[in-house]
Amino acid sequence: MDLLMDNVRAVYRKYFLAAFGSVLISCIYGVVDMAMVGQYQGPDGTAALAVVAPVWNVIYSLGLLTGIGGSVLFSAKRGSGAAGQAEANEYFTTAVFSSVLLAALAWAGIWLLEKPILRFFGADALAIYGPVINISTFVQCCAYSVGQAAQPIIPTNFGAHQGARIRAVLRLALVSCVSFSVFWTALSLAWPNLYIRIFMRPTAAILTMAPGIVRTYAVSFLLLPAVLGPTSIWWAMPVTELLVACYAVTAMRRATRALPPC
Repeated sequence: MDLLMDNVRAVYRKYFLAAFGSVLISCIYGVVDMAMVGQYQGPDGTAALAVVAPVWNVIYSLGLLTGIGGSVLFSAKRGSGAAGQAEANEYFTTAVFSSVLLAALAWAGIWLLEKPILRFFGADALAIYGPVINISTFVQCCAYSVGQAAQPIIPTNFGAHQGARIRAVLRLALVSCVSFSVFWTALSLAWPNLYIRIFMRPTAAILTMAPGIVRTYAVSFLLLPAVLGPTSIWWAMPVTELLVACYAVTAMRRATRALPPC
């Protein structure tokens, strides 16, 4: 597969299907894990998993930091031609060693500071937060697969100064992201208690409060509760997503304008 010459749609589709399939398997593991614990242990079980979820997200993010960052630099240098191969290999080696180092630090931190870490993330977390964050993670996996599909195409063509192909990939990636966003938001707004029933045997109180929380979260953590009250925590994801989206759109427009015409 030639990232610089083959049809952009065909290349994107192949990478998207591969990325989506691999990410989907990982997400299904988390969804089934949460569902089984919730069904057999009830709200207390999902609350316990919700406390552990931030720890997992931090470790996962460290892997993304070195993996995606290193792969982007690696692909850009490879796309620049034979002159960039040696530097591309250096980026790859640095990314691998960085991943191993961060993994060792994360393992040591959890082993030595297990109880303080769990207390910091709230051992009395709301049980309802478990299903909400689990579905949120699943949606993020969908978006992540789009990024993974576009990642090897964009940097390689960037290194080769193929601006038109980069713009084509960006259009395909944005359409994919919008499609996923519309689907999951519509599902959350229409049937908010669907998630709750999948992941636990809910009490009447949980079924009463869940729709408002899920619908708010779906419009998508800042320190909002200290300023606006406890219920404002559910607005953390939408506000964060809005701020990130504004920055991403601005950065993408600036970078796109700077691309060569072909």
